Amino acid sequence: MTLRLRVMTTAVVLGMVSLFVMPGLSQAPSMASSVMNKTYSLWVSQSFAAPPYPPFQDCARFSKTQMCLAQCGDCGPLSEVQLGDVSIWTAKIPCGGLNLLFQGVSRNGPQLPAVGATVVGLTQQSNFGAEGLQDQSCSIGPSRVAGGTPYSKP
Repeated sequence: MTLRLRVMTTAVVLGMVSLFVMPGLSQAPSMASSVMNKTYSLWVSQSFAAPPYPPFQDCARFSKTQMCLAQCGDCGPLSEVQLGDVSIWTAKIPCGGLNLLFQGVSRNGPQLPAVGATVVGLTQQSNFGAEGLQDQSCSIGPSRVAGGTPYSKP
């Protein structure tokens, strides 16, 4: 991974952690924010898309030990740490050889549980931003991108 990509990914993750974790540390935990056994409707922005950088939709399904993506039709290992009402999680999805690394946070509040993540395509050295809301009925049909998945560079 290039230094610039690593610095950018780290900065985004730290920014998300400060937005999600810092307010939660000063308050009593309201409820667990685990992503486990939840489905989220994600909106994903590609770093390599042409302006105006339109996001694409995906469905992320979480079990206790895996994260699955509808657009990839693939699952990978998930690990998660709870910090009060915030969850920090990471997952690696093979996604047809793209090797997507998700680093994200989840937080419950008065609204639906939300997630935010940075995503790095380790094989193609691509990066993405992802955000979404819990949506147990999320469903995505087959990918509409030639060659398979919108996570792949054209």
